[in-house]
Amino acid sequence: METTYAEYLEDLCDKINTVQRMARENLIKSKLRSKEYYDHRINPQDFKIGDSIYLLKEPSKGKFSDQYTAPYKVLEILQNQNVKIEVKGIPRTVHLNKLKLAHNRNKQ
Repeated sequence: METTYAEYLEDLCDKINTVQRMARENLIKSKLRSKEYYDHRINPQDFKIGDSIYLLKEPSKGKFSDQYTAPYKVLEILQNQNVKIEVKGIPRTVHLNKLKLAHNRNKQ
């Protein structure tokens, strides 16, 4: 039994639509898995105005060099996980993932 050209095209279009739908669903599942992994691994920081923080150096210069620069003060908490800090007298906006809380060693 031979299929006509129209039947072949209809069958081909159905198969292409099915494959595209499956690819779209797999992409959504993959994004959700990546988000769950990231959310599970992330350690959210809670900075307050006046906190001492370290700023990540970019790019790092060698294996044994300091990864973070000396403590700075938080001036303002901004939207979208950004913080305004003062670096050498100049206010600078930095994302939270570039910062680490500085612990005061002199507390007793």
